[in-house]
Amino acid sequence: MIEIKLLSSRRFEALAGYTRRPEVVLYIEEIEWYATSDERLMGLLARGRIDGDFSWVILARDERRRFRAIDLNSSLLSPDAARQQLFEKMNEQYKKPDEAYHQGDAFGPPTDFFTHVAAEDRLNPLFRALSTEERYSPARELIQAMMRFYEDTDGNFVEQFQTTAFGARIWELYVFATFTELGYAPAPDLATPDFLFSGPLGSVGVEATSVNPPNAGGVKPPNDKAGLIDYMENYVPN
Repeated sequence: MIEIKLLSSRRFEALAGYTRRPEVVLYIEEIEWYATSDERLMGLLARGRIDGDFSWVILARDERRRFRAIDLNSSLLSPDAARQQLFEKMNEQYKKPDEAYHQGDAFGPPTDFFTHVAAEDRLNPLFRALSTEERYSPARELIQAMMRFYEDTDGNFVEQFQTTAFGARIWELYVFATFTELGYAPAPDLATPDFLFSGPLGSVGVEATSVNPPNAGGVKPPNDKAGLIDYMENYVPN
């Protein structure tokens, strides 16, 4: 028997929340979350909002390292019955090789923000710290789980994340994660605006922007009051 641990909803969201379709909340209420000790498999227990029956779902990583459903059942009469069956099926699924979880519709390699695509001397110092320093390992883990679901529609996200636009790209990831946890899903293949999120209550378009210093040089804040006011009103974005 494998070890199965209870997860918090926040841990489940961080690892697998990006696979959830927004409309599912209209039909089920998620009540418990589980994972194998190595988090190779994840399990979800839910209650039907219409009939009150219980169901379970098992998730594993596909070809692009994204957690997706590989097994499920519904119409169980109690949470205990659903939990017992979930654990039994997780034990069965765990014996299979990783390739058994692949679904045949995930084309291209896994998205990877951290393997260097730029020369060492072009790497942003903040990116270098995030990608190498031990103190940032929790942030790396969260970003690594998220990046499997992030679609680089512009084709330059990774290069800019590592070099000239680290701050702006981190902000886009924050927006992506925030709306996911709020129950929205992004529209695929969208370049403008940055995001079009859809949810049970409708859709919203978001253009993610940030204030950054110029890439080359820039204007230093003046020392005199009049000059500083002019600087704030006419140079600093607001």
